[in-house]
Amino acid sequence: MRKLISFISALIVLTFFYGCTKDVQDQVDQLQQDVNLTIVDVYFVGEDLIIEYSNGETATVTLPESITQTAVSALNFDQATGLLTLTFSDGNTSTYEIINHDQELLLAQDVNGKYYLQEIALGDVSLADFTYDTEKRLTEIAVRFLFNNEVADILKVVNTYSGDQNTGYTMYLYAFQQEANTSQTYVYYSNSVNFDHQLTSEEQLVDNGDGTFTYYSYSYSSGSYYYYYSYSPCVWVPVDDLNECGDADQDYYYPISGNEFYRIYPYNSRWQYKDIDGIYSALVQANYMVTVNSVVEKGNIYDTIKVDVNYNSAGLAEKIYTYTDENDVPLEYILNTYDANNLLVKNEYYVWNDITEVWEKMDEYISHTYNSENLIESSTWHYLNSEDAEETRQVYGVTYDDQNNPVLVSAFMDEDIEWQFVEGTGGEYTYEPVVVRPAGLVDVLKVEYNYNMKNFWGNTWNSIIPELKGLQMNNAPKKILYADHFSYANMEYSDFNEGGYPQTLTAAAKILEDDFFFGPSMRASGPSIYVGGDVNIELTLDYLKLDE
Repeated sequence: MRKLISFISALIVLTFFYGCTKDVQDQVDQLQQDVNLTIVDVYFVGEDLIIEYSNGETATVTLPESITQTAVSALNFDQATGLLTLTFSDGNTSTYEIINHDQELLLAQDVNGKYYLQEIALGDVSLADFTYDTEKRLTEIAVRFLFNNEVADILKVVNTYSGDQNTGYTMYLYAFQQEANTSQTYVYYSNSVNFDHQLTSEEQLVDNGDGTFTYYSYSYSSGSYYYYYSYSPCVWVPVDDLNECGDADQDYYYPISGNEFYRIYPYNSRWQYKDIDGIYSALVQANYMVTVNSVVEKGNIYDTIKVDVNYNSAGLAEKIYTYTDENDVPLEYILNTYDANNLLVKNEYYVWNDITEVWEKMDEYISHTYNSENLIESSTWHYLNSEDAEETRQVYGVTYDDQNNPVLVSAFMDEDIEWQFVEGTGGEYTYEPVVVRPAGLVDVLKVEYNYNMKNFWGNTWNSIIPELKGLQMNNAPKKILYADHFSYANMEYSDFNEGGYPQTLTAAAKILEDDFFFGPSMRASGPSIYVGGDVNIELTLDYLKLDE
């Protein structure tokens, strides 16, 4: 499920980044002057669209570039609603709201919902393609990336439907360079054991006979019994492969056989050091047994993830099953619970036990709360610990503006610890961990909007993730800020089509390295592509107009 969540997260970033905006200087004095005026008529004079106010004054409306009198066959202004409907020579219509104080048009309807984003291109390179059927259903998404000056496929998603319901999808991940297709099994083991006699020392190693060891550390004694903590499997890792603190700089793979390795995380504990055949080594504990199944060449499918969705009688997604290409049966599923308003309020998790061949419910779930507008406001993680006491923590929070746009997204982060020299009361110094940021909610995403513009790609967004209705943007974003970092993106748009949709997007962004990447969070394993630096790009946007 983590891959599914990572994929959704990647799509959210993609959708935000490729938004559209136009900076407009607020004209507060003019707004105050116009607030008591009403519009009594709208008409063309030559190529200019004129609005007439109740006091007899007139003003020229700033038109999108594509709208001219010759392109408009009919004009209708509804004074009761304040909406202006333009009928074009090809029979299409667009409905606008007139922004009184700026004399601009706000796209109020997406040309009857006919325009869907079809392609995002950088020059001649297609970065993303969206394919739809005649029922306006999104059938395929293809995403590419520029890697080593070559266009590389990143992922493809193929949706399946039954009527209007999306019954699932298959996601294909591609190798952007030669990669190993691997599987892994959890092997990390620690336990408290007792002996009826004391070991020869407070700590001892026992050879497991396969190149690994079990490490015993004395805990306490009671009567004739001595209690030890045992850790297995442990292996000797050359210190040259560790950093100055004795930790691995990255995941370390210890060879077991021709295609099997023990995977060791960067911050595992070390218990002993010794010289082995002239190589000074540290004893560390392995986490996983990794098996290399095959080697995948660049451009080929590296991993496949399949998701099936089952619906309840109300037509809501009730069970979401996840498969991989190595399994014909699902490995896990999410059970969704809804309230009387059909709002998702709980996600429970089940995993398949291969030994007992039954579904096991995990001791954790996530609950969701909503504001008065039925927009998701917070998500809380619940866990039943070994003492049967429930632990909770809020993991997500969303703040909205008065137009129901999400302007701030917060997420739970573990505490941030740095090792520092700390002065004691007697003037002595100790080197110890210091909490520089406590665990809790941290602002991760801030969005600024152009309130004179609708969000042009609501149709496409709804097609990608219809369940995330509470995170739709009603207005066009103009600035995306990765909160608590210095990464941001500013967007401007131009070259509107006949429906008022921008066909060119210019984006100026500053991205810190490590803030955004394609890597293990989206892929089973393999290398990461980190994106960083100053980015100034011009993207071409192509739309598909679907007739009703």
